[in-house]
This record gives sequence, C-alpha cells and structure tokens, in this order.
Amino acid sequence: MRKLIVLGLAFMCLRAFSADFPSKPVRLVVPAAAGGTVDILARAVATPLSDGLGQPVVVENRPGAGTNIGMEAVVRSDPDGHTILVGGVPVATNRVMYPKLSFDPANDLAPVTLLVTAGNVLVVHPSLPVHSVKELIAYAKERPGQLNFGSPATGSTPHLAGELFNHLAGVKLVHVPYKGAAPALNDLVGGRLQLSFDNIPPALPHVRAGRLRALAVTSAQRQPDLPELPTVAEAGLPGFEVSAWFGLLVPAATPAQTVKRLESETAKVLAIPAVRERLTQLGFHVDGRGAAAYRAYIRSEAERWTPVIRSLGIKAD
Repeated sequence: MRKLIVLGLAFMCLRAFSADFPSKPVRLVVPAAAGGTVDILARAVATPLSDGLGQPVVVENRPGAGTNIGMEAVVRSDPDGHTILVGGVPVATNRVMYPKLSFDPANDLAPVTLLVTAGNVLVVHPSLPVHSVKELIAYAKERPGQLNFGSPATGSTPHLAGELFNHLAGVKLVHVPYKGAAPALNDLVGGRLQLSFDNIPPALPHVRAGRLRALAVTSAQRQPDLPELPTVAEAGLPGFEVSAWFGLLVPAATPAQTVKRLESETAKVLAIPAVRERLTQLGFHVDGRGAAAYRAYIRSEAERWTPVIRSLGIKAD
C-alpha cells in the first residue's frame, strides 16, 4: 500500500510538473562550436520557438568529445523540458564509436521532432589541383596519408563520409576532428586543411564566393542548392551515400505531456513560411517528423551505420 501511495504521489507531482511547463527560460544545447551547421539551425528556430513557448529559448554551445559533452549535459539535466538538445547522427552512432560512454544517447534521450535533413558537399581548397572526384582520387592515391580532411567531430557525417570515401576509393585521407564545423571550415578556407565532406549550409557561402571548390554532393540525389554538382556516386564511386540530419531531443524521463507540447510548438515553427524559407536558403530541407517517427528514424540510422562503422574499424580519435 505504501508503495502505491508513493507512486501515486510521484505521478501527481509529475503531472503538475509537466503542466507548469515552461516555467523558466529554455536551454537549447548545441553540442558543437558556434557558427557551424547545428548552431546555425538552432539560432534559426530559437526565436520563433520562444514566441510559441512564451519563454526565452537560449542557445548554449557545449562542444567537444564528438558531441558527447553536449549530449551528456542534456542527459544529466532535469527531465522537465527546459533543456533541449539539437542532435544529429552521433545520437545514433556514438554508442558504437565510444564503447566506454557512461550513457547511451539513443536510449537516454527522447526524440521530439526531426527538424531538417541536409546534404553534404565534397569541397577542396582552391590550391588543390583537382576539379573532379576522379582527379581527387588519382591525386590522393599518389600521396597516401598526405591529404587531410576535417570534420566537426568524430562520428559526424563529414567524418563518416571521409572514411567511406577512403574505403570505396582505396585512398588514405587523414581525418582531423574539430569541436564543431566552424573551426574546421576556417582551417579549410585558410588552407590548413585540403578538403572536407562538409554539411552544405556552412560551406555554401564559401563555395559561392570562390573560397572553396565544390566537387560533388554526398547524397543519393543532386541537391537543389548546388544543382550543377554530380553526386559522389555519379562521379565515380557507386554506392556512396551520406546525408546529415538534425532534430530536437530531451532527457528520456521527460513527461510525455511536455514532449507533446514541445513537438506541437516545433511543428508550428516549421510551418511558418519565413522560417521554412530561411532554412531552405541556408541549405536545409525541412522535415518535421514528430516524436514517434523520429524515434524510428534514429533506430534505422543506427542499424544502417553500426555495421559500416564496425566493418571500417572507425573509432573515436
């Protein structure tokens, strides 16, 4: 009887707790440095989400450890909806990449909404004397271990794309992980890196300005942002396909009512024409799948990438 009373009181408190949401500013945790893909996305949705929730939504950058620092900060936070992660592929893959993790992103985080997907683009510094995927492969084969590619984190789609490229092309590009897309992109534009398989949104302005040369996109189809570019598969590596995605997640114990409120408000944000137009201009493709469909998608991504990661022997640096 005592146990039933305790459980009943806990349930009542949980209902009251969720009914008060939001009762204070909301933290939108970006597990990467400012200026990169995830940060750009977070800041594009933060203000309209603030309007819907009636509380400030503050972007907080927590880069490092292949996004694990930011993810763990959310996992360990109070499960009350006031701390939200903007997560991507590492949510599905980091448990494999980092077997000693003290938490499991896929199980310790509850999906809210899949915000967007984004293609990646293979870009090189203009000083590199290559203008196609085939030329890059030939150039790299003559210089094994001499070309570096940067990524925002170990296990990110730019990293996975580079390792898959190494495997399919039979080359040896050296991975250099950063704490976010922005610092990696800065080094690429500055010539300290030779190439990257970057997300399209942060790379696009540099491609258009001629500071980077785009060779191909990594997705299965050509991208509307760069329609003239072939896919990597079209350009000489059949079977090559890598795309990025980003969505909102909260601690797994967050009340269902709170998750539903966040899901509803996020759907309203993504339905705003100005927001959709802004995200499209940035190179994102608005998705909007809700909690249940997003959970299934994360599961499918884990099933897709786990055997690839293990077969290629990709591990955290």
